[in-house]
Amino acid sequence: MRARGIWLDEATSLWLTRHDVSFADSFFGRWATDVHPPLFSLYAWTLEPLLGGSVRSMRLVNLGGLLFAAITAIQAWRRGGDRDFLFLFAVMVAGSPFFVLYAAEFRSYFLQLVLSACLIVQLRLVHEGRAAWPMLALTALLLTNLHYMGSLIGLILIGAEAIHLFRTGRGRAAMALLLIAAGAALPLALALWLMLRAIDPVAVNDISALRSLMAIGAVSMSAVLPYVAALGFLPRISAPEEERRSFLCVLTRALAAIMLGYALLNLATHNLLPRHMIAAVPIGASILALLLEDLVKANRIAFALICANAVLLAGAGTAYGLTHKRWETNVPLIERTRAACLGTQLYALNPMSLLGRNDPLHGVPDIGQFFATTYRLIMPDAVILPDGRVILPQGRCPALLWIEHHYARTDLDDAELARIAGFGGAIRIVRLQRGDARALLAIYPAQ
Repeated sequence: MRARGIWLDEATSLWLTRHDVSFADSFFGRWATDVHPPLFSLYAWTLEPLLGGSVRSMRLVNLGGLLFAAITAIQAWRRGGDRDFLFLFAVMVAGSPFFVLYAAEFRSYFLQLVLSACLIVQLRLVHEGRAAWPMLALTALLLTNLHYMGSLIGLILIGAEAIHLFRTGRGRAAMALLLIAAGAALPLALALWLMLRAIDPVAVNDISALRSLMAIGAVSMSAVLPYVAALGFLPRISAPEEERRSFLCVLTRALAAIMLGYALLNLATHNLLPRHMIAAVPIGASILALLLEDLVKANRIAFALICANAVLLAGAGTAYGLTHKRWETNVPLIERTRAACLGTQLYALNPMSLLGRNDPLHGVPDIGQFFATTYRLIMPDAVILPDGRVILPQGRCPALLWIEHHYARTDLDDAELARIAGFGGAIRIVRLQRGDARALLAIYPAQ
């Protein structure tokens, strides 16, 4: 959580939860115009005075999800829930790369993943006739109201179990589930109505149908395919008893419906990214855990191997998070260049200036401020460009031009990027780094 690189969405979360304006101004001026329900912002806003106003300290809000998961597990344990399943399910979810990477991020995605796992545990209790209705209602309410796209997963999971209960003659329990789903969906609908009154949502991505299908498959199988140890034991499993087999069918149908729903959603929005589906990760883990439940009861070596597999996965996810620094990727280059020549000026380009005036991204409220905030969180003295003036490099030290989200216009060469930023006169450009996502240019006066 301390070393993970910062990115744009975390700066957005920080801006949304600052106490620099009143609560009413935060709610109606910021949260109501955000393309996410206000629940996460309200939660983080409440904790901000305790945790402090930095991205890295605010990442601690994710500990609330772990506390909620612990309470859910203890409650399921006390109600007679299968302990071997709870252990195995927890290990498989925690070993997922999505769990490890998003735990170290100030955004709602980790909470979605954890609450989805909690909902699955609660639904299994319902399935077995051990329901904890108040806790289930709270879990559904929280999961459904963290993300507009993520809400689909919670509602489909509840709906799939309700259908099973109706079919097996448990109409009262099914109606209770549907009432819980309706109660969870009500604040979501109100938030959506408020948001649509304030802004016209813009698709900030352009995801093809093929790429969305690949993303859906990757997320759905991310808690299954990396568990080589668990998959290796599948040929040795015995047929589960009827109750567990029926819950497996519920989860499998729910996962199929979720995958279809997201594929159709992307056809309409072209805006589907893997993190939007993060709450689906525990479904695959729960299916595999249910299949292996009897095996791990009888074979502790199998469980130990699955745990070792999880440790390796968690280690790989941690290593990736520490080495892929996101917006902080260029920081070492910037620091070395400035140390070598103490007069070096640092300029950061708002990539919105690379887009045409009619590009729909300009309609995202405060997007320019989010870019400026992210740059300054990493390098507080960076000058944000363009600022309406012509910059004429002088002396022997370069002017550094730092650009994030450069992929917005990969067709522009280095000189064009410098001109858009405001550099004028005769200049010489040395490319220090340039990739699909970011660039760093050293600009000197021409000799």
